[in-house]
Amino acid sequence: MKSAIVILLALLMVLSLAACGGGKAAAEAAAKNAAEQYMADFKLASETMLSGAATAETWGNLTHDVWYDAINKEDHPSTEKYVLEHRSNGSTWRRDFNDALGQLFSDLDYMLAMKSLEDNQESVLGLMKKLTSPPDEYKTAYTAITDLYNSYTEFTDLVINPSGSLSSFTSSYNDAHTNLLKYYKAVQIYIDD
Repeated sequence: MKSAIVILLALLMVLSLAACGGGKAAAEAAAKNAAEQYMADFKLASETMLSGAATAETWGNLTHDVWYDAINKEDHPSTEKYVLEHRSNGSTWRRDFNDALGQLFSDLDYMLAMKSLEDNQESVLGLMKKLTSPPDEYKTAYTAITDLYNSYTEFTDLVINPSGSLSSFTSSYNDAHTNLLKYYKAVQIYIDD
């Protein structure tokens, strides 16, 4: 009987040790899965910001060009429908640059693009919320993507709500664009292809 108890206790100890080892393996697998999911969300956030920034760049450049052409009485194929008023007896310049910008801002394509940018910002915000608790090995990556997010929001906000003078808009736009590219490159070092 005593030997049966000893065998039973030994068996329980072996099972306990096996359970602890299995629990450790399960915890390691869960941590690995969490890290993989984090990097998948990280990569998606980066790609989504790049997509939104590309849209913002297209429309930010057009905003600048319309503004510039309206002030300087120039017309190019991309700005003509905004800076010129077409009448039956020919085309005339819009009264001032605010009229030209108003034409741009009321253009259906422009309004759809701004809605798309706002939707993109919401998507990026949702992804950034998923990234707020990085695994230890991704803490510096989180800092990098936070810098990218801040420059992305500055850049897209400038395009969604242009303000100031042409000079101040252009300066802010160029600075934000430069920072966006710098932080995007910094984030790419954390992404495995």
